[in-house]
Amino acid sequence: MSPELKEKIQEILLKLLPPTDRQRWDRMVGQWNTSARGTAHFSARVLHARVEEEENPYHLLLTFRCSSTYSDYKDKYYDERAAIVSVEPDRVAFFTVPVGGNAEDTARLAHIELDQMIQLPGVTGLSLRVYCSNDHPGAALARHKEERLVYYIFEDAGLRGVANILRRSESDEPDGNGAKVTTIYEAMIEQTKDSSGNLSGLTSRYTVRQNGRTVESEVLKYSWNAEKGSFQ
Repeated sequence: MSPELKEKIQEILLKLLPPTDRQRWDRMVGQWNTSARGTAHFSARVLHARVEEEENPYHLLLTFRCSSTYSDYKDKYYDERAAIVSVEPDRVAFFTVPVGGNAEDTARLAHIELDQMIQLPGVTGLSLRVYCSNDHPGAALARHKEERLVYYIFEDAGLRGVANILRRSESDEPDGNGAKVTTIYEAMIEQTKDSSGNLSGLTSRYTVRQNGRTVESEVLKYSWNAEKGSFQ
């Protein structure tokens, strides 16, 4: 793809970014450093494209990204939001894709990647890997970062969340005596499939450690509930 075409596609996609998101991200970058005010830079990238046979509607799963052109921050700090752009013969529709956790808060930066495509009984979907951290200039909160796996099914032109599982988190909190407590949550997430290859269950085997000492270890199981259309 030529640089000119890439630039044109970016221009088209960025026209779909709601003004409220631009304004919120402008404020976010301005709070990092007074010298960074007015340096917010927006871009878009496609994670997945889906074509339906009926009338050939075209659905793009993409992320909008806000970074900064300020020299100290360029390509180092950025925040992302996921969205679906549905292109049909008579319209173009825009749907935000909630990813849950702390990713909806601009005080914490979200990085979003496609994890995998999934097949459930009678429906298809995908999972996103969502990284969230308050590692950015001017962060007022204690250090916190996390990784989640968020599962969705395709519904109408958009995506509907059916499971949101914490994969890893790490945080520092004061212990009240002048020291800090570092808490690390780690989970192994396993998938169960039925005889037809459909995803039917998810198992999270997690451990919580504080300053290196294990304080909790459990197993969480989620089964696909076809009646409710989600993992329970």
